[in-house]
Amino acid sequence: MRFADSYLTEERSSGKPLGLNKEAAKLASLTGNRTCFFSSSGEMLADSIPTGQDKPALYFPLSRIRGPKELVTSSVSNQDGRYVVNEFYPIQLTSFTTAVLCMTVPLDALWKIHIIQFVMIGTGAAFFLASLILWKNRKDTQTARENEKPRLNPSVRNHIDQMKYYYNERINLLSTVLTNTESGILFFDADGFVLLMNPKAQHLTGAKSSLFFPKHRASSDWVSPVFSHVQAMARESMQQKKPQKEDLPTADGRIFFIRTTVVYSKYVPYTFSGIQVFITDVTEKRRMERIRDEFVSNVSHELRTPLTLICGFTETLQNRQDLDDEDCQHALEIIGIESNRLRHMISQLLDLSHMESRIDAGHLSPVDPIEAVEPLCASFIVLAEKKNITFSSSLPHLGRKIFGDKTSLAQIVTNLCENAIKYTQDGGKVTLSAQANDRDFIFQVKDNGIGMDQSEIPHVFERFYRVEKSRNTKRGGSGLGLAITKELVDELGGRISVYSKLNEGSTFTVRFPVTEEKAQPEE
Repeated sequence: MRFADSYLTEERSSGKPLGLNKEAAKLASLTGNRTCFFSSSGEMLADSIPTGQDKPALYFPLSRIRGPKELVTSSVSNQDGRYVVNEFYPIQLTSFTTAVLCMTVPLDALWKIHIIQFVMIGTGAAFFLASLILWKNRKDTQTARENEKPRLNPSVRNHIDQMKYYYNERINLLSTVLTNTESGILFFDADGFVLLMNPKAQHLTGAKSSLFFPKHRASSDWVSPVFSHVQAMARESMQQKKPQKEDLPTADGRIFFIRTTVVYSKYVPYTFSGIQVFITDVTEKRRMERIRDEFVSNVSHELRTPLTLICGFTETLQNRQDLDDEDCQHALEIIGIESNRLRHMISQLLDLSHMESRIDAGHLSPVDPIEAVEPLCASFIVLAEKKNITFSSSLPHLGRKIFGDKTSLAQIVTNLCENAIKYTQDGGKVTLSAQANDRDFIFQVKDNGIGMDQSEIPHVFERFYRVEKSRNTKRGGSGLGLAITKELVDELGGRISVYSKLNEGSTFTVRFPVTEEKAQPEE
């Protein structure tokens, strides 16, 4: 009945008037049952069987219909010697007209359904009864066994259960803490054998679980160099009864910090229990410490040079009675050059600190790189002409965007182009170009300048590194420009690479991932 109601609702929503005789015949063919339509007054409006059978009987008038979706009634009648059930269901013909749908179902079909239901109910009841008997037998057997055991006092049993629960909780807590500790923890007993080792220690030392078995303790074919060193430190601490600590470089380039502690019994004073070992991977920490030390050393050196010149020429000017005007002017020029160099270096250091703190990293948005870089070309041309260098650019509007900001893009390209002009001889050539594919937007700065030796290429992005080994001031610069460029490229999610040959020139390539949003190319 619900299917028929949904079908008629869809037919009505198409906007065409319902032909009740046609719909009755179609529903009868779909369901296999006689289908009729009645008005609210009881008048038959349509029948899938036009003649030859009685009209389905009702127990009460259809005028008692209250509303849609409410079953009016059911009735049983005899048609051609066969009993049928008549189901009456209200439907909505139009927004203001309600009718009653009637379907006739043979009674023998309902009996088949009831028989299946009775069989299923009987099978379920038999299964439930068998399960109940089996459970009762098990319960009786368990009760008989419990009666055979000696009974404990309820208070004693309760106390034992509480102790078991308490110690289980403590063991679970200890196991959880050891498993999630970032440092490896090992405990050696007085004989030098491992009694405890957390997963982190097993991972760092490469030890196997077989070391807990006495037969395999003496075997050394599986012992890793790291575990052998840890074991040697534990035995030395055991002999001297003193803690130890040291860094252990590994064959794969990592650095482990190992610390031993002498452990005495908590309950028996002055009783030696064993040696506890802590092992931590400090590779990144030691690398950062080395970078920090090199940075402080380089900053001190780079700041000392201009400050020494400024102080020296300032003292010279204080005794200007013995100097002519040309020497005074030269001293003032040197002071101005070194002051600007010092100010530029401090500004670059502040830029590095600003980028490492990732301030404004959340303000990136899709931008067109060409729009950020194209206005800079005029200044590059002027700077190149001062050194008798040809600067050219090829920046077509490629209709691609990257995720970044225009200020960072401008600084990246400016650093690369100024660097190329600085290290290119008179009469040389510098080229800035851009291209794009489905994945990357690519900037390329190429020059035919002094180039670099292959041994210097891995270090060009380090802070304060210069190609000139003497670190003279012939070309100026602080050695921070490429380091800042690398930081900016990393901040925008890009990659930078360099190809160079000594005395032939260098090519710097920067790749940025393109966004799905495309820029509109200018006509």
